[in-house]
Amino acid sequence: MIWNTLRYDVSDCAVVNRSSSCGIRCIAPYSGSSTTAGCPPNNTDALEGLERNLPACSFADCPDPETLPLGYTSGSGGSGYQCANGYVGSVARICGTVAVVSKTDGSRTCLPEAKFSGCQLAAPPVPCQ
Repeated sequence: MIWNTLRYDVSDCAVVNRSSSCGIRCIAPYSGSSTTAGCPPNNTDALEGLERNLPACSFADCPDPETLPLGYTSGSGGSGYQCANGYVGSVARICGTVAVVSKTDGSRTCLPEAKFSGCQLAAPPVPCQ
């Protein structure tokens, strides 16, 4: 059973007996309603995965990166985003994560950060042959 353990807290699900269940929660900075996973009462295979519905974990806030990626700029008046001069396309902004490594103990934390796609470098005109 492989789950995204950076998004879900599955610590209650290490050992689940037949007819039992465990809780699955979102790990900060994600938030969402908890769900349960369970082992069927007639299970005979110890390697069989749990029956589960993972929580819909999302970010309450998704800040922009400190610097927008090359090819993207903020819209006029700070509203929305657009492709920068020399780039074409339609901007798509989704919420992703960035891993931050602690300088003291090397532990990793995932933080929300906006990711951008859709803008491509405009190709220079090419003469006809």
